[in-house]
Amino acid sequence: MLSLPAGLVSAKNSWQGEGVIIPVIKVEIPDVLVIPMRLCANEVDIAWRDPSTGTVENWIAFPFEIDDFGDPSKGELPSVQLRVCNIGRSVQGYIDEADGGLDATVTLHVINAANLSEESTYITMQFGVSGTSCTDEWVTFTLSSMDFWRLAFPKNKCLKNFCRFKFKDVFCGYAGAETICDRSLSRCRALNNSARYGGFPSIGYDGLRIY
Repeated sequence: MLSLPAGLVSAKNSWQGEGVIIPVIKVEIPDVLVIPMRLCANEVDIAWRDPSTGTVENWIAFPFEIDDFGDPSKGELPSVQLRVCNIGRSVQGYIDEADGGLDATVTLHVINAANLSEESTYITMQFGVSGTSCTDEWVTFTLSSMDFWRLAFPKNKCLKNFCRFKFKDVFCGYAGAETICDRSLSRCRALNNSARYGGFPSIGYDGLRIY
């Protein structure tokens, strides 16, 4: 179970006045979000200094829910479900663009409404995203501690017949009317875009080499 600081317990029990606590989350999705999503579980937007940047940022009032933390006593990585409102499908659009968003990170802060001018937080926790799912109402992130044994190594792979670029991104460069690409060389040639192909058709089949 997560142990809460005494100050947070006091603030949590005072839902009126200056002691109100506000959970805020920052969602970062590499190669998709230039600016992270900064959301707060509050009725109005707030301006609060992001400890990671040292600058005052705008945190958008947006519905989200976080489940209780599970018990890691079984030796499994602790995980928690984060549900972000999917009305309008704006969040789902980013997840789809990121092929499920498994490279995303989510930082949770719990702050006091009376101290928005400060960087201090009651709780700061950073998670990796191990799974996502979407319904008409919610985008659900399964958050877990960063498991370095599951990280791809090397991070970038040289594949013969698979383009490493996302379709229509700045590296792909395709700007035509087609909406589907399976990232194969043959498809890239059919779209007259093979000059921007992100695979390595000239490599052989001699196995893995790390330089």
